[in-house]
Amino acid sequence: AFVCHHNTFVILNALKSPSLNRFGVVTHMSMGVSLVTCLIMAISGYWAFTDKTEGNVLNNFASDNVLINIARLCFGMNMFSTLPLEHFVVREVVEALFLKEPISTLTNFLVTTVLIGAAMLIALCTCDLGFVMELTGGISATALAFILPPACYMKLASGSLWSRKKLPSLVCIVFGVIVMCLSTALSIHNYASDTGKRKTCDW
Repeated sequence: AFVCHHNTFVILNALKSPSLNRFGVVTHMSMGVSLVTCLIMAISGYWAFTDKTEGNVLNNFASDNVLINIARLCFGMNMFSTLPLEHFVVREVVEALFLKEPISTLTNFLVTTVLIGAAMLIALCTCDLGFVMELTGGISATALAFILPPACYMKLASGSLWSRKKLPSLVCIVFGVIVMCLSTALSIHNYASDTGKRKTCDW
């Protein structure tokens, strides 16, 4: 929820009357709701299970718990609706970088099929969602949150690269790179060392 920079242009264009003020209201309201929701889930989950908390806290509960199964259904519906939103951005970037305008319906269909097929293949070969989410957070989320925005500012803003007004952006980039390396390394190390706890695909 906090790494949605790539959706900003899509959301802005989706507003009935696009403007920076309206976009600001939508952004602050959505981030506020996400913050409260994430805090509730994180605090209550860790409070209940402490160091035994799974990457997906719903996996800590029994499979026959009715309320938790309803929550799992809601989570699945959320993923079902999130995939198209993320896919639109990826498809738009792929078409803008590698394909010439205008994009035909057939080309659009083929690009969509390849992207969804690749995502489905990865999903079918992955049994531990927690590890995938850790890697995704460590690599892409860190880059989107701490590295790319200040890097864009440093590129677009006037003045020397080492000027005082660009120093905070440079510090943010360095911090992001450190967090990315540490987070990714720890995720891989924990996954490699906990072979006994690693989930396997039963097929």
